[in-house]
Amino acid sequence: MIEDLQIAKGPLVISSDGRFLARVPSKGVVEIWNLLSEGTVRELSIGESQVSEMAFDSQATRIALSRGRNIEIWDLALGERIQVLKGHSYLVMDLAFMPDDQTLVSGSMDGTVRVWDLNSESCTSTFSFVGNKKVTLDSARPNSFDVLADGKLLAVGTNKGMISVFDLETGERIANFRGGNSGISEIVAMGDDQMLITRSSNNFVIKVWDWRSGKLLTSLWQPGSIARMQARPDSLELAVGRRTGDVQVWDLGPESDVWKGGSLDFASAEVKMSSERFDRLSRLVEDWASEDGADQ
Repeated sequence: MIEDLQIAKGPLVISSDGRFLARVPSKGVVEIWNLLSEGTVRELSIGESQVSEMAFDSQATRIALSRGRNIEIWDLALGERIQVLKGHSYLVMDLAFMPDDQTLVSGSMDGTVRVWDLNSESCTSTFSFVGNKKVTLDSARPNSFDVLADGKLLAVGTNKGMISVFDLETGERIANFRGGNSGISEIVAMGDDQMLITRSSNNFVIKVWDWRSGKLLTSLWQPGSIARMQARPDSLELAVGRRTGDVQVWDLGPESDVWKGGSLDFASAEVKMSSERFDRLSRLVEDWASEDGADQ
């Protein structure tokens, strides 16, 4: 039963179609769960190095793992590592496959975002947030990013509160503005990629931006610590999972009151959403929250 799945404190990722979940229950192991059949699909024995981040490709046939400064690509049908990407000089903190599934983006504590061609296993572009400066623990670095315009643009939030949008074809930084005084923990594109949604590392505020102008459209205040944000691809609804176990849904559509949010209790069987993915994600948030409470 999915309700009994205990979520580890390591990285956690759900495939884009909502079918699969990957987690790290213990060192050296990655488990792949089928959220529709509610069972383990495969267990990957990956060795002793710690996993910092994971990402599925669009078909959930491969998974990328960041392990220290390197990135590993695993074939889920074979259960084998098929590629290793090397080039970062510090810990890799974020990963994402591009829509073509042949391109991977990685963000690192070395202050760079790198774009990888998986066919040639080479880095094709590097975006630096430190310039020629020596990298230190206080250096600017990418904390989170999201892909826009079908893989043509990349939005990046840094630990210094800056938000940048890059044209991946030309390498040009086409937008750059301050998103707050603290680091950007998560960034999500919405509304045909016209809006960027961000949350910061030291408060409970979600901000909605017009990234082309850098204008703050509105702020959504959250009463509890946020675990994950997820935009629905078929609407302008933003689901926010909190570590208290509930999910809050914000309607950001042009015909709706963007200032009004609705709090949904997914523990109730009477509450339904059209997307099964969000229903199952909310249950995982509940399990994670219950595990946190048990540890206290």
